[in-house]
Amino acid sequence: MSEIRSLTGLRGVAALWVIAFHLEFVWDPWNAAHVFVNHGYLGVDLFFILSGYIMARTYGGPFTPARYAIFLRKRFARTYPLFITVTLAAVAVGAVSEAREQIICGVAALIPNLLLIQSWGTPFCPIVSPSWSISTEWAAYFLFPLLWLCTTRWTRAAACIAAATVLLLSLLSDETVHQVGCRIGPLNLGAGETFFPLLRCFSEFSLGLIAYRATGVRDASLWVAALIIGLLCFKATDVPVVLLFCVLVAMLGRDRGPVAAVLGWRPIYFLGEVSYSIYMVHYPLIVITRPAVANLPVAYRNNVLDIIVISATLVLATACHYWIERPARRWLSPSRQPAVALAD
Repeated sequence: MSEIRSLTGLRGVAALWVIAFHLEFVWDPWNAAHVFVNHGYLGVDLFFILSGYIMARTYGGPFTPARYAIFLRKRFARTYPLFITVTLAAVAVGAVSEAREQIICGVAALIPNLLLIQSWGTPFCPIVSPSWSISTEWAAYFLFPLLWLCTTRWTRAAACIAAATVLLLSLLSDETVHQVGCRIGPLNLGAGETFFPLLRCFSEFSLGLIAYRATGVRDASLWVAALIIGLLCFKATDVPVVLLFCVLVAMLGRDRGPVAAVLGWRPIYFLGEVSYSIYMVHYPLIVITRPAVANLPVAYRNNVLDIIVISATLVLATACHYWIERPARRWLSPSRQPAVALAD
């Protein structure tokens, strides 16, 4: 099965969007670009949808115990080696860093983090903050045969339930989701002591499974992409944007058209290849670098931080991809079959 270059590239775009969000890349709060960047948490929603789509394309079908075991082994090889490396590195750096309190959220959180259950409604926080989504996605992997069955047999009902769940999550109060004062937008749900991040992942992973069944729909990806970008310049547009993500992914599944060509361009495609490493290493770098530039003049501080973090992230992510991700996959899950996309 051939690789879908445009979907790999789309992951790279999502990863850069998440970095820009965490860096608060645009500082003028009245600027439409600021609103766009401030929607960067939706990059995670795009990851969930892409993951569901690629899992359906790669592993969808009747599951036997042996096939399920192979699936989980491949997912472990794909995600865990880099996750545990970055997590333990964050613990080690946090032990001697001025940013200790921001990196280490308590020794008791270490075991749940190593088991990847830190965001399954537990009182423990993720040591590497973005890893909450890796935790919830692992829960989706465990339920993949069930989610596949439901979205295959009852596609319309499953689509309605998944979309309704996304809508209901967006309507919950800050108090309900335990994110008073730190919730940027309706779907910015990451507090692992609740089950809402899990529901966010399950519903959007399921939408990705359903998007796979819509592959082959007439290509209008240029118009869909333009509509998504336009909506992201306005606040509280999370739900329609997430639903349009599904449409865009289904259209790009054919890997044709102008949007697919741009996303498949070698530099963007490369960002997609290293996007998992980008996602995992960028936040610890922000936490470590921010105190180092704190004494610089305000006029230069943010620009210096942006340059250092983005540059260091790209270098470190590339090293992690080639020295950790790829060797670990070859060692833990040898296969002669090419990956269809980065998610595999």
